[in-house]
Amino acid sequence: MGAKLAPRPTRSTKRLYQYVTAVPVHMRQWRRGGFLRNETALVVGTESPVACGQMSLSTLLDAPAVPIQEIGGYLDGLGADARLTEVRELGRGRQRALYEKAAAAAPIDLAHFVGDVPARTAVHHDGKNTLPLPGPWQRFQKRFCRPEGDAGRLFGYNHGPTEKTVGPGYFVAESTRGRPTWEARGQVVIDYFRIPDGAVADGWPTIVTNDWRLSRFVYFETRDFMRRVSAHVSIGAAYKRERPLDHYFVLCRRA
Repeated sequence: MGAKLAPRPTRSTKRLYQYVTAVPVHMRQWRRGGFLRNETALVVGTESPVACGQMSLSTLLDAPAVPIQEIGGYLDGLGADARLTEVRELGRGRQRALYEKAAAAAPIDLAHFVGDVPARTAVHHDGKNTLPLPGPWQRFQKRFCRPEGDAGRLFGYNHGPTEKTVGPGYFVAESTRGRPTWEARGQVVIDYFRIPDGAVADGWPTIVTNDWRLSRFVYFETRDFMRRVSAHVSIGAAYKRERPLDHYFVLCRRA
């Protein structure tokens, strides 16, 4: 008698397999009879990225049930170079998913961007955006510093391959606290409506307004709203005036 063929997997079985192969055992939950139950006895096959050590930021983002806390913990466990490599692999869809998940993260604050460095000390965040540009042109840095005598703001600009043609894109960053609509988008706003009105870090480019030359088409009347991902990583969503652009960028702080 011939071997019996395995039954064709159902849609719900496929969804369950996609879920358990992307989520560590201790985080798995599944629904039975209308109740969520922890599932720790489920055995995953050799194709599981968890079992094979193939976990990545991308696989975590592809599993809708994985919470931002799991993603943040994963990133915190990587070395600096590996962490940057992972975030730079994210395209628009995964950055959008990361921004949405990060709504449930711990609130971000100005200290995330500069730590406790002295005033006018530059702190660099390597980034990747989702603008329709060639891959190398999507990579950039946001550079931040504390102004002298003002703990409630940060000054900064954008450094990268478009800087000489588009401009430095100077901004002021501050908390969104007390502005409910903005706060729902992120706890820190990077505001291109405003530029530094005091001294910045030594060596930074000349401060120009964001309606200067080609800056008008990139930074003018734009704000980015930031959410925390991990100790080093944050995610931003761009708005033109008050309109979401559905473009995002991920930042990874050095050190």
